[in-house]
Amino acid sequence: MEKTAKNPDVIDKLSYFSEDDLDSQDTLVNVYKGRVKLRFVALLEGHFQASYALQHAYYMRMTLIVLSLLFIGSGAFDYLLLDGEIQLVWLLRYGVGMPMLLAILSVSRTRYFMRYQQWVLSLAILSTVFAMSLMMAQLPKSEGQFYFTGLLIIQMAGLNILRLQFRYALLCSVLIPVCGFTVQFWFGVLNSEGIMIEMYFYTSVSALSLASNFLFERSARRDYIQKRLLTRKQDYLLEANEHLKVLVDIDGLTGIANRRHFDEELYEEWRRAKRTNGILAILMVDIDFFKAYNDCYGHQQGDNCLKVVAKVINQFGKRPGDLVARYGGEEFVVILSGVTASDARKIGKQICKSVLAKKIKHEKSSVANYVTVSVGVASADPFHLNSSDELVQLADKSLYRAKSQGRNQVVLCID
Repeated sequence: MEKTAKNPDVIDKLSYFSEDDLDSQDTLVNVYKGRVKLRFVALLEGHFQASYALQHAYYMRMTLIVLSLLFIGSGAFDYLLLDGEIQLVWLLRYGVGMPMLLAILSVSRTRYFMRYQQWVLSLAILSTVFAMSLMMAQLPKSEGQFYFTGLLIIQMAGLNILRLQFRYALLCSVLIPVCGFTVQFWFGVLNSEGIMIEMYFYTSVSALSLASNFLFERSARRDYIQKRLLTRKQDYLLEANEHLKVLVDIDGLTGIANRRHFDEELYEEWRRAKRTNGILAILMVDIDFFKAYNDCYGHQQGDNCLKVVAKVINQFGKRPGDLVARYGGEEFVVILSGVTASDARKIGKQICKSVLAKKIKHEKSSVANYVTVSVGVASADPFHLNSSDELVQLADKSLYRAKSQGRNQVVLCID
């Protein structure tokens, strides 16, 4: 069942729409009005994740490199702050933290980074937190406070600057204090007072970071949907324009090109013939005694006659550069690109025979018992005439001669 929205600019509960439903909506969407769930349906979610990873890949990789360099370069801070414990801290920083970060950075240069981007970034944050927690556990409380501050900076910077999505940021926010307390417990430096203080700061930083992550991802998802629907709307407009062009160029009764389209194509074929030193032929086709046919059989039958004749003539304009059009009333015109005068005359005769072979009854005709046509043919190269209009006039004169000489025949005028 098709889903629609009362307000054409807003669709609520977008997560309930399938991808096909979503693409069928010709609207701009406020994605999560009144909702907090940051997830689409499965197929659309996969497309969003791929788009998100591609859009932010370079930024995330560069940010990850910068943050890693800051962690490694902070060894200078160790040197200034510490004395006897510097060897142990450097061992943890450069023997534990740096190898893990370098391994993660190497992954960021592979195709797997696009697929597992959020997991890689989360692992980088947790690896850094683990190394910092080890340093804290090995230092006296006075120096350890500085490293705890650094750990909180890593938490806030990692969750926000790396643009982690909300659920990954939430996972990291849970694992970071777990990692810190586990390391402290393992080395026997965990105490109740420390737990309360550290938990307060962990919780405060997590709350601020998660609020930022939530708002950023919500905005990213809204932008993704709006861009997606805008692209779809543009596709609809292109399709509509193409359809409109067809309607403008096609004769509504016969289904072949109309006079407007004929004028445009004749102009283009005339220019092409000039560029290539080619030739161009025009056939003017008129149904004999059509007014009498209408008076005898009625306009409905007259319309049917026009459709049949148009279908017959259209069979002779299938090559590239050819065109069959309704010129007006019971007159048709054929553009034949690169066709010599003699060949154009042969095609005119084939048209006459094909129309007569349809055996459309015509009691009021003076030349046959069936509907017939007269054909005027003109052929020339563009360098012997001033314009394509002159070629059409020559074909029209040939048609006049064909009608005045008894109809149901072909007359050729060669310039």
